[in-house]
Amino acid sequence: MLKMWVLPSLFLIGTCYPVQAADAPSELPLCPSTRKIVATKPLLRQALKAAYPGILERPRKLHHSSTPCRYPYQALSFNKFVVFITLGGVPGEACHGCGAKISADFLNFDNGRLKPVGSHDTFTEEGTWGSPGRVKPLRLGLEAGIVIEGGGTFQGYTYKYASLFLIRNGRMAPIGPKEGISLGGDSCELSDKPCRSIEGLWHVNGPQFIVRYVGAWEDGTRVNGSVVYELRNDSLVRISGHNLANEMEESAL
Repeated sequence: MLKMWVLPSLFLIGTCYPVQAADAPSELPLCPSTRKIVATKPLLRQALKAAYPGILERPRKLHHSSTPCRYPYQALSFNKFVVFITLGGVPGEACHGCGAKISADFLNFDNGRLKPVGSHDTFTEEGTWGSPGRVKPLRLGLEAGIVIEGGGTFQGYTYKYASLFLIRNGRMAPIGPKEGISLGGDSCELSDKPCRSIEGLWHVNGPQFIVRYVGAWEDGTRVNGSVVYELRNDSLVRISGHNLANEMEESAL
């Protein structure tokens, strides 16, 4: 049954964001053994109890790697609120080419306790083996969001990318390129020949998302340059480093 959450406002980074009807969290049991994981992570445990107070844990004997369940992945603190990231299964148990189904719950701090104010169920699928990689908090200008650093290894080539989302109207709104922003990669793991190894390191400067690439191509040509994106309305617009960005995108194909 669809449950509509109608709230007057969601307070994020000191600004009032109107909340529209949010997704109803899917009725999934907690993945096996995850209560042991959250037991050592206070904020993650607090977020789980606040967002899903009555959730039950599926017994291991009834669980199969392909069976959907809710896995508490990360709780990202933004001073006045928390973004609670959950997955639709245990990371590492899905197929090689299967991304993790990622959901977000938004919780405000209320007298030291977390209070759920909205959710966005399965807003994206990222990564491989059912694991999204690292999820980091993002401050882009005056807006808050997350960066998912995903990737995988296929036919000896490891690639990495960043998917960016901002929290808008109680939703996770994608703002980056559809295929993500390259964070480099390498072909050295399974090769004894000259190989490519490039790392992309990102940082934020106001409304700009900047990726610096360092490393070398297969022929030994060094890479040391930056690509700059800027938030304009609903998307990131590349404003410099076009040639380097194109080379990184083409190398990942």
